[in-house]
Amino acid sequence: MTEIMRETDKQLKDMAERLRLCMLRDNMSELMNMATERRLSPRELLMFLFNKEIEQREINRIKL
Repeated sequence: MTEIMRETDKQLKDMAERLRLCMLRDNMSELMNMATERRLSPRELLMFLFNKEIEQREINRIKL
């Protein structure tokens, strides 16, 4: 499935890259869709995204 990337999506991915939030950068669309489906508030959205990034970093740390 080909998806046209919005300019804001590209900017968000670029920001995630600069902040070294790799999991967020690589899964932005999926995570935003999940957050929308769950109707998260702005604070809940930040907690959700940061939690996902932390979880992935923990998984990566354990693998090493």
